Amino acid sequence: MRVWPSWILAPISRVNRLIPGGALHEIGNNTQNDRDVHNLFESSAPHLKMNEEEEKIAYAEILKMGIPQNAKYVCFHAREPAYLETIYHNGDYSYHNYRDSDIYNFVHAAELLAEQGYYVIRMGAVVREKLKISNDRIIDYSANGKRTDFMDIYLGAKCFFYLGNPDGLSNVPMIFRRPAAMIDVVPMEYIISWGSNNLTILKKYWLRGERRFMTFREILDSGAGRFLHTEEFDRCGIELIGNTPEEIAALAIEMDERLKGTWQTLEEDEILQRRFWEIFPKDAVDAYQGRPLHGEIRARIGAEFLRQHRDWLE
Repeated sequence: MRVWPSWILAPISRVNRLIPGGALHEIGNNTQNDRDVHNLFESSAPHLKMNEEEEKIAYAEILKMGIPQNAKYVCFHAREPAYLETIYHNGDYSYHNYRDSDIYNFVHAAELLAEQGYYVIRMGAVVREKLKISNDRIIDYSANGKRTDFMDIYLGAKCFFYLGNPDGLSNVPMIFRRPAAMIDVVPMEYIISWGSNNLTILKKYWLRGERRFMTFREILDSGAGRFLHTEEFDRCGIELIGNTPEEIAALAIEMDERLKGTWQTLEEDEILQRRFWEIFPKDAVDAYQGRPLHGEIRARIGAEFLRQHRDWLE
């Protein structure tokens, strides 16, 4: 996989713009940044691929991690502030700490997937602590000294599916058309709505003053579904509650069974899905440029999540 560095591309781009008709040779800003509102991923193959040399390097690294040849693995990742605090230590990025998750909420799901025969790989370039777990099939790649930028890309590109937060790392498996099971998604209006192999469950909005959870409609009607700063939630007395280990495990098992073709959808599940998407604002736009956040809805909300919170659909 070869990508030209910006110091080569930038002058070429500038020269191209001086040539009459040069715009025809540029892709331009014609999508919606990282939002696949046209469902292009499902209508095209990945534009990037590993070359033979890179495949050999990756194969050797995977063997070093104790993963046998051709074994299936799932990547999981919990967003946390350690990365930004380390890489961009001169800036204050606490305004979106509301998006963070607890890595130990993934352990139950990882153990269930390991029981299904998968190797389960904890991702992350910078993490606060090692994962304290003794299961040979659950690999703390982020903290075992074997992590590299190249393998971050390779593992995300080849995983059976990705389980984690919608963040920068989650874009890698999506680019390579790998299914994604997204947890702790917030804000609600920015849900991953594209890709028929994508599943999502949301963070829960707890009203401190009333000591209760908000319904989906309340979240949307109040404007809280598009808050992008921790201070906005605090100002409105909203505490965001992360998905439980049981909710994450249920989503992981649903994804596994859907990909294997063994998932059994109940009539109730289809009713709950329809009710959720009837409430959801499909015409939502992003807060900065007013671009559409959604096209044709193809993703699904986790079945068990909606079953457990059906009262929020009222």
